[in-house]
Amino acid sequence: MRASAWRRPRFNLIAAQNLIGTVFSRPFLSNDSSEPEVIGMAQSTAKYMAQFSELVMQTDEKRKLCEEIQREIEPLMRSKLIVVDGEVSRLNELQTLLDQALQERKTLGSVKNLQEAGDELRKLRDLLSDVRWELADDLKDSLRRKREIQNQIISQYQTRIGEWPNLVRDLRDAILKAIRVRAPIRLDYIELRRLDSQVSQVQRAFDEGLYAGLEELLNQLDKSSVKEASYLKRIQDDMQEAQNFIRQADLLLLKSPLDSRSINHYTVLLRTASEPGSHGINIRDYCALVEQDRNEWLVILKKITEAIDRGLARDFHLSKSRAQEQPEAATPAVADGQTAGGQTRRVDLDIPEDSPFSSVPSQNLNDLLKDLGDMMYRIFMSDQMQSYIYETPCSLTITTNDLILPWELMSYKDKANSDTDKFLCLERPIARMPMGSYFPRRYRSSREKGKPNFLLIYADPKGNLPFAKKEVQRIHDSLKESWKDHVDIKIVSQEQATGRALNEALRKDTYDVIHFAGHAFFNEEDGDLSGLLLHADGNEKGKEEYFLAQKIRRLLDGRPLVFLNACESGFTANENEAQRAGLYLQKPAEGLASAFIYGGAVGCVGSIWPIYDEPAAEFAVHFYDNVLKGHMIGQAMRLARRKIKESYPNQITWAAYVLYGDPTYQL
Repeated sequence: MRASAWRRPRFNLIAAQNLIGTVFSRPFLSNDSSEPEVIGMAQSTAKYMAQFSELVMQTDEKRKLCEEIQREIEPLMRSKLIVVDGEVSRLNELQTLLDQALQERKTLGSVKNLQEAGDELRKLRDLLSDVRWELADDLKDSLRRKREIQNQIISQYQTRIGEWPNLVRDLRDAILKAIRVRAPIRLDYIELRRLDSQVSQVQRAFDEGLYAGLEELLNQLDKSSVKEASYLKRIQDDMQEAQNFIRQADLLLLKSPLDSRSINHYTVLLRTASEPGSHGINIRDYCALVEQDRNEWLVILKKITEAIDRGLARDFHLSKSRAQEQPEAATPAVADGQTAGGQTRRVDLDIPEDSPFSSVPSQNLNDLLKDLGDMMYRIFMSDQMQSYIYETPCSLTITTNDLILPWELMSYKDKANSDTDKFLCLERPIARMPMGSYFPRRYRSSREKGKPNFLLIYADPKGNLPFAKKEVQRIHDSLKESWKDHVDIKIVSQEQATGRALNEALRKDTYDVIHFAGHAFFNEEDGDLSGLLLHADGNEKGKEEYFLAQKIRRLLDGRPLVFLNACESGFTANENEAQRAGLYLQKPAEGLASAFIYGGAVGCVGSIWPIYDEPAAEFAVHFYDNVLKGHMIGQAMRLARRKIKESYPNQITWAAYVLYGDPTYQL
């Protein structure tokens, strides 16, 4: 009942006494109170009760209002998408007023007289009529608008999140298809795992209403190039290239003994295995090569070797002279005719006339290689073979008993541009399979596949291969920078590089990649007697230990990828003399590489001109980077060649390496 509508009720004495007794327990009525006094008191009490009832209703309304505001504000506070600090502060003020009003209500239940009741009623009325209650409806409207904005943001989040499961699914499907054709998808697989984890994290945060960090997580997802149409297109292109190069062709070049007319006879066979839907090829041909032509090619190889030595000498003398002029800021050495960026420059050095490096080659090294490669290709490859190689992209495995000639460097003219020479090893993955009296061991590793494990060995018992040490360190630093926690690397150097250490490394199926930079020795008559030159056990500096190829073949466990940048000890550097390639090591080096292949290694990279310089280190870095990306090792080799040739166009470091083994193997 509202106070304005209150009418004085009619009481008899008994009803008046009962009302007053119920409300006030009759503490202020005397026994001699007259009937009019009692009835007047009852009428005042009834008016008080009407006012009290009205204020109780108002209190309940205020409580419901606070609860409504609380319900509006809680989702906003929980999501933390929109700032509601001001609204929370105003709600706290209203809640304080409400708490005080409820306390006054409780107090009104225990008043002892009308005077006291009137005072408490005024306090309660003042609390419930505070001006802040009048702004509560505006507060509710403000919160509703913010809820609408929040719902729009959440809807946008839902839309953004909803596209990612499809993107991840498409990426996963593309990767599964790429795996079947050995396409390079290791980086894509790492990206898939990252995206899978992030999408799950985003979805979980969204489902639990934890929107505070959702924008940042979605922004991280949006940075992924997977959203770009070119990403899956690039995987498809990689798949197509891998499908081309997973197809293998075998090229056999078998040389018969020199006949009485000094003619070399070769049987040449190009063959491929049958595939579903197509038959393999089997092209056989014979060719004759007079010894004079073959000797001319060997002279070219000798010229190349001498030119490499001259480049190493210039590198050495240039760096030494600069170091003497600027001992605190020595300029990094560069090879013959090159600046650090690979551009041609003129080098004027005061080299003594009697120096073995004083003569200048009459022809550019790459021109020498082109001439040699073109001649070999025309003579050994029949028209039918040339047509197949030109028209059919595939990997090529060469098996030959003529180890002297650089078969990988055969080249042909581009039909679209006759001025362009295409080297076989730059156009397709190429590897050699050594011929010998052993079958390669097909050892299946029992070790669980995890992060690729690298063993980098620097063996220099004579202390005269400083750049080999730099090469190993460069490889280590580059792998750690590019691949971080995705690879494990161990370096064994100097006195640690002993026979005992290598015994343990080879016998344990621990390493996926073994890189050796250091000394070696070669035996052309018996490859088993070639080997690596290591530090002897003990502290005696310069003492050497021979580690034979036969021992490598018999000890090797597992199926590692091996990289040998091994230089004969007679052609290495010291503080007064530059390193020399010295020999064209195609034939003797094969014996050492064969030991690893026949021991079970999936591949072995050997250097036919052992070179320790910046391009050589870069070659190894690019090769390993391509291998870790998931390229087949033959393709990794091809890409590294192309990169170094592009960076150092006037050098032939790109041509200094040969891959033995299966070019289609993936690490």
